[in-house]
Amino acid sequence: MTETNKLINEKNNTKLESDTNEKNIIDIIYNYIQTMFQEKNYQRTKLSFLLIIIAHILFKLVDQFEENYDFKNMCIEMDPIYMFDQRIELGRDILCRSENTTHFCYKSNIENYYSEKGVICKMKNFTLDPSKWNKYDGPIDPKTKGLPLLSKGFYDIKCNELKPNITDVNEIYNFYFNSWNYELKNQSNESEKLEELAPERTVLFVNRNQDSGNLFYGGIEFINTYALMSSFYLNPEDVQVVFLESTKLKEDPLFELYKELISRGAPPMHISELKKKYFISAGMNIPIIYDSPLLIYSRIPKCKTQSRLYDFINQNIKDNMDLRRFVDKISYDKDVFYYPKKILSPNSRNYKKHVTIQWRKLLPKETTGKLRIMGNGPELAEKLAEKLPGNVLVRLVDIDRLPIRRQIMLMKKTTYFVADFESGGFLSMFTPTKCIVNEISHQKNINLIPLIASLSGHATYSDIIKAKVQMINGNEVVYYDSKEFVKVILTHMKKNNFNN
Repeated sequence: MTETNKLINEKNNTKLESDTNEKNIIDIIYNYIQTMFQEKNYQRTKLSFLLIIIAHILFKLVDQFEENYDFKNMCIEMDPIYMFDQRIELGRDILCRSENTTHFCYKSNIENYYSEKGVICKMKNFTLDPSKWNKYDGPIDPKTKGLPLLSKGFYDIKCNELKPNITDVNEIYNFYFNSWNYELKNQSNESEKLEELAPERTVLFVNRNQDSGNLFYGGIEFINTYALMSSFYLNPEDVQVVFLESTKLKEDPLFELYKELISRGAPPMHISELKKKYFISAGMNIPIIYDSPLLIYSRIPKCKTQSRLYDFINQNIKDNMDLRRFVDKISYDKDVFYYPKKILSPNSRNYKKHVTIQWRKLLPKETTGKLRIMGNGPELAEKLAEKLPGNVLVRLVDIDRLPIRRQIMLMKKTTYFVADFESGGFLSMFTPTKCIVNEISHQKNINLIPLIASLSGHATYSDIIKAKVQMINGNEVVYYDSKEFVKVILTHMKKNNFNN
């Protein structure tokens, strides 16, 4: 049983005991009232009624305080920085060590909301042979899950003290451990001949897979990287990122975030760009997406404030990305933006609230096999705009077509976000803290997205909306019921006083 489930069970048991105590006290008061009635002492009867009301309110307040306290602690402990700190505090396993070299790993052998038996590995003074990296173009193999295929000798290091292997980790990490050669001969001579890849910098090996083009999965890997930099006190100016991907993305949606926020010592590079062996003085292996604090299946609290990690990321964006205020223009590419017909001047100062509906479409247009394409986006935007006051702007946007910088600018000018259940979760962390995040789908999903939005401190909702689904050219096109769509959103707006 995980710590989360233990915490929830303890809370439920406490609540049951609290409810029992409340019932016993109320029974005592009730019996007392009956006695007062028999004695026709009406003044005391009124007092007893008042005592009942006070006791009931007090018990409810105590119960609410306990719940808020538990959720507050859970929100702190579910922050990725905290989780990685916990893993690091457990100590490290030394795999290889000599006078000047070392390779060691921190295992996740604690049940702290998530546990995928993962590892965080650090290494010092080793060589890298890019020719031992094997490229393939997919589709993603269910066994390798799109992870980079690395042959033995990709990493090369000299060991005097060697631990043959590390146990009790997810087998997916065998691709990493099997790529190490601990029998480097004449290391000092070979190191002198090799060019150092990133002098005076730490090389972060990001083990992204083919899903990294997806903002949700790619975003999780970005968050893993950023959280570990904080846990190990790494300065972005002292970092060089090397992507170990199965395929090189032509237009990586997250490249700019890595460049501006993480790898400021030198631009991030793809392993295929390296054509010779290099010496590396310091490196670190970033956990894969399947070993992330954000991939959990436990009960998710709706945190009141933004997590420490997200606060750091947003502050770093503010300081380093020179974002401008997003400007709504009716002249934008109609294939990317859609504004309801009643909206003539979308950038008018009369609009005090901004609703952004994520318009999931094909990217690129000729792509096939993509799930959950929104087939009736304009209809949904029109119907919603009809029901909202004149100071609320509704916009429908194919967000995936925008560079990540403009995506963030758009999110920062959004006060109600209707999100797709994948990439929308990652983007929600860039919206104002008072923004309402509403994830929609036509079917029940694993539903991992709310955690990202909840840790951002937003009011977050996940709704399954009735829809018709058609398979068109191998793509799943979803036509949401417009009446139910509008009803769901208006309900959440009313609950949160959105129009006030």
